[in-house]
Amino acid sequence: MYPLAEAVTADRPLYDDGLVQIAVWECGPGTFGEDTGAMNESMFMVAGRATVQHADGAFDLSPGTLWTTPHQWSNTWSVHQTVRKLYVIDRRPGTPGAVTHVANAYEVELGPAAPRPNPIAGEPHERSVSIWGHDHLDVG
Repeated sequence: MYPLAEAVTADRPLYDDGLVQIAVWECGPGTFGEDTGAMNESMFMVAGRATVQHADGAFDLSPGTLWTTPHQWSNTWSVHQTVRKLYVIDRRPGTPGAVTHVANAYEVELGPAAPRPNPIAGEPHERSVSIWGHDHLDVG
């Protein structure tokens, strides 16, 4: 990372086996640039606002945004309001994934409901949609 203006960050690891890491990240207002290195990353914005500039444009990040980034993805973050995101970093060997961006995952159209296998009680049904799948990692 190379700072363009001060941005204070913190991590709260949930899982890390050296190849896959799941954590909560927080960053205060400021601007910084980075290159993602040899990892694919998927993120879900929980709080705050930021803009991420990249070669193909910009992502406006706010609560509910779900996005993924590939290996060696250069970008610049402008954090307007302290952000907090849940992220999954995949450092397993493989090819870079694709960039995806869903502005409001809360409103994504899901597939048809299907019975949940092995219910303990009641008749639970589930629905899901995958927005990104790469090297055995599925985000949706």
